[in-house]
Amino acid sequence: VRSRRQRQMCIRDSTSAQVATLNSAQLASLSTDQLAAIEAADIKSITTAALRALSSAQIDALTSDQLRALSSAQLNALTTNPQVIGLTTDDLNVLTTDQIARLSTSQIQALTTGQLSSLTTDNLNALGTGQFATLSSTQFGALTTDQLAKLETADLRAVTTSALRGLSSDQVQSLSSDEVASLSTAQITTLTTLQ
Repeated sequence: VRSRRQRQMCIRDSTSAQVATLNSAQLASLSTDQLAAIEAADIKSITTAALRALSSAQIDALTSDQLRALSSAQLNALTTNPQVIGLTTDDLNVLTTDQIARLSTSQIQALTTGQLSSLTTDNLNALGTGQFATLSSTQFGALTTDQLAKLETADLRAVTTSALRGLSSDQVQSLSSDEVASLSTAQITTLTTLQ
């Protein structure tokens, strides 16, 4: 019987080709320590089908280097709410702006208010208009006044009037004059009722 340390060393010493042969059940059966022991360079060889089998605890166990090594296709394979929620705020902020920009709208909808409010300005601005258009009022209301003040005007224009209703009067007041000027008449009407 192998010790835990021996199992970790076997995983760490595996080649990309060996890691690529892990099927969904095999990958899902790895402990969080074993997953964390996979070299970041080898993470790219894991199939998207196998990644879909990971639990939120296993997703949370991935290291910063492993998360940055994920391809867009692999990142988009994390499709269940528990998997997306399994990404800690630190995990989200180690993703590149390109990875953040490629999150699907369903992944954006699954983000918690804590995850959204902790995004760096660069990562928040990496979201596209289509992603902003899917935010709920609770999600949009979770953004900090600093985040709101640094939103790109096109992204703010994409936010639905329903989502705007999630803002507090302090948040509305934090919007720059350029941001307010970029809003539609319907959005301005919504904001006026919030003040």
